[in-house]
Amino acid sequence: MHFLKGFLLITLITLGVVSCTKEKTDPPAADLTGVWQWVRSDGGIGNNIHYTPATTGKQVTLKLTADRQFFFYSHGVLTSQGTYTLENGTCIHDGKQKTRINFSSCPDQMIHLLEDKSLHLSDEAHDGISSQYSRAEMSIYQPK
Repeated sequence: MHFLKGFLLITLITLGVVSCTKEKTDPPAADLTGVWQWVRSDGGIGNNIHYTPATTGKQVTLKLTADRQFFFYSHGVLTSQGTYTLENGTCIHDGKQKTRINFSSCPDQMIHLLEDKSLHLSDEAHDGISSQYSRAEMSIYQPK
Protein backbone atom coordinates (compact mmCIF):
# COMPACT_ATOMS: atom_id res chain seq x y z
CA MET A 1 0.00 0.00 0.00
CA HIS A 2 2.83 2.39 0.86
CA PHE A 3 4.44 1.52 -2.47
CA LEU A 4 1.24 2.48 -4.33
CA LYS A 5 0.93 5.80 -2.44
CA GLY A 6 4.58 6.59 -3.19
CA PHE A 7 4.17 5.69 -6.84
CA LEU A 8 1.06 7.90 -7.14
CA LEU A 9 2.84 10.80 -5.41
CA ILE A 10 5.85 10.55 -7.75
CA THR A 11 3.54 10.28 -10.77
CA LEU A 12 1.58 13.39 -9.72
CA ILE A 13 4.76 15.39 -9.11
CA THR A 14 6.17 14.31 -12.49
CA LEU A 15 2.95 15.24 -14.29
CA GLY A 16 2.89 18.61 -12.52
CA VAL A 17 6.45 19.41 -13.54
CA VAL A 18 5.90 18.29 -17.13
CA SER A 19 2.66 20.26 -17.47
CA CYS A 20 4.35 23.45 -16.22
CA THR A 21 7.32 23.13 -18.56
CA LYS A 22 7.09 25.53 -21.49
CA GLU A 23 7.39 23.98 -24.90
CA LYS A 24 10.28 25.57 -26.77
CA THR A 25 9.51 26.12 -30.40
CA ASP A 26 12.07 26.70 -33.09
CA PRO A 27 11.86 30.37 -34.16
CA PRO A 28 11.32 30.94 -37.88
CA ALA A 29 14.87 31.98 -38.80
CA ALA A 30 14.67 30.65 -42.36
CA ASP A 31 11.40 32.50 -42.99
CA LEU A 32 12.97 35.78 -41.85
CA THR A 33 16.01 35.53 -44.08
CA GLY A 34 15.94 38.03 -46.92
CA VAL A 35 15.43 41.69 -47.69
CA TRP A 36 12.46 43.59 -46.25
CA GLN A 37 11.25 47.02 -47.42
CA TRP A 38 9.65 49.25 -44.80
CA VAL A 39 5.99 49.97 -45.65
CA ARG A 40 4.65 51.86 -42.64
CA SER A 41 4.87 52.42 -38.87
CA ASP A 42 1.95 53.17 -36.57
CA GLY A 43 1.41 53.62 -32.84
CA GLY A 44 2.39 56.01 -30.10
CA ILE A 45 0.23 57.53 -27.38
CA GLY A 46 -3.34 57.52 -28.66
CA ASN A 47 -2.11 55.88 -31.89
CA ASN A 48 -1.04 59.31 -33.16
CA ILE A 49 1.94 58.13 -35.25
CA HIS A 50 1.39 57.09 -38.86
CA TYR A 51 4.59 57.11 -40.89
CA THR A 52 5.17 55.82 -44.43
CA PRO A 53 7.98 56.29 -46.93
CA ALA A 54 5.79 58.94 -48.62
CA THR A 55 5.23 60.97 -45.42
CA THR A 56 8.83 60.72 -44.17
CA GLY A 57 10.75 60.70 -47.43
CA LYS A 58 12.71 57.68 -46.14
CA GLN A 59 13.26 54.38 -47.93
CA VAL A 60 14.27 51.92 -45.21
CA THR A 61 15.41 48.37 -45.89
CA LEU A 62 16.15 45.57 -43.45
CA LYS A 63 18.32 42.66 -44.56
CA LEU A 64 18.40 39.49 -42.41
CA THR A 65 20.87 36.74 -43.24
CA ALA A 66 20.82 33.03 -42.45
CA ASP A 67 23.98 33.41 -40.34
CA ARG A 68 22.10 35.83 -38.03
CA GLN A 69 23.49 39.12 -39.35
CA PHE A 70 21.27 42.17 -39.89
CA PHE A 71 21.71 45.35 -41.92
CA PHE A 72 19.50 48.46 -41.92
CA TYR A 73 19.75 50.73 -44.95
CA SER A 74 18.26 54.16 -45.57
CA HIS A 75 18.11 55.07 -49.25
CA GLY A 76 20.54 52.21 -49.90
CA VAL A 77 23.15 53.53 -47.44
CA LEU A 78 24.05 51.26 -44.50
CA THR A 79 22.90 52.89 -41.24
CA SER A 80 23.13 50.03 -38.74
CA GLN A 81 24.37 46.47 -38.65
CA GLY A 82 25.12 43.67 -36.23
CA THR A 83 23.94 40.25 -35.19
CA TYR A 84 20.55 39.02 -34.06
CA THR A 85 19.18 36.14 -32.04
CA LEU A 86 15.65 34.77 -31.85
CA GLU A 87 13.77 33.77 -28.72
CA ASN A 88 10.22 33.03 -27.68
CA GLY A 89 8.39 35.50 -25.47
CA THR A 90 4.94 36.50 -24.37
CA CYS A 91 3.47 39.44 -26.28
CA ILE A 92 2.22 42.23 -24.00
CA HIS A 93 -0.57 43.09 -26.45
CA ASP A 94 -2.35 39.72 -26.77
CA GLY A 95 -0.59 37.41 -24.27
CA LYS A 96 0.40 34.93 -27.01
CA GLN A 97 3.79 33.29 -27.39
CA LYS A 98 5.67 34.93 -30.26
CA THR A 99 9.23 35.19 -31.53
CA ARG A 100 11.34 38.18 -30.52
CA ILE A 101 14.26 39.41 -32.61
CA ASN A 102 17.09 40.55 -30.35
CA PHE A 103 19.26 42.94 -32.37
CA SER A 104 22.79 43.49 -31.04
CA SER A 105 22.80 47.24 -31.71
CA CYS A 106 19.11 48.17 -32.09
CA PRO A 107 16.03 47.79 -29.90
CA ASP A 108 14.47 44.31 -29.82
CA GLN A 109 11.33 43.68 -31.89
CA MET A 110 8.49 41.19 -31.44
CA ILE A 111 7.27 39.43 -34.58
CA HIS A 112 3.51 39.93 -34.72
CA LEU A 113 3.04 38.55 -38.21
CA LEU A 114 5.35 36.68 -40.55
CA GLU A 115 4.02 35.57 -43.90
CA ASP A 116 5.70 34.92 -47.21
CA LYS A 117 5.72 38.57 -48.25
CA SER A 118 4.79 40.43 -45.04
CA LEU A 119 6.58 41.05 -41.73
CA HIS A 120 5.04 43.04 -38.84
CA LEU A 121 7.30 44.01 -35.93
CA SER A 122 6.56 45.77 -32.63
CA ASP A 123 8.75 47.36 -29.99
CA GLU A 124 6.54 45.74 -27.30
CA ALA A 125 5.56 48.91 -25.47
CA HIS A 126 1.92 49.66 -24.68
CA ASP A 127 2.27 53.02 -26.44
CA GLY A 128 4.95 51.76 -28.79
CA ILE A 129 5.39 51.58 -32.52
CA SER A 130 4.64 48.69 -34.85
CA SER A 131 6.18 48.55 -38.30
CA GLN A 132 5.20 46.67 -41.42
CA TYR A 133 7.67 45.42 -44.02
CA SER A 134 7.19 43.67 -47.35
CA ARG A 135 9.62 41.18 -48.82
CA ALA A 136 11.81 42.69 -51.54
CA GLU A 137 13.25 40.80 -54.46
CA MET A 138 16.97 40.22 -53.84
CA SER A 139 17.75 40.77 -57.50
CA ILE A 140 16.36 44.32 -57.49
CA TYR A 141 17.98 45.36 -54.20
CA GLN A 142 21.45 46.80 -54.58
CA PRO A 143 22.74 48.62 -51.45
CA LYS A 144 25.40 51.29 -51.84
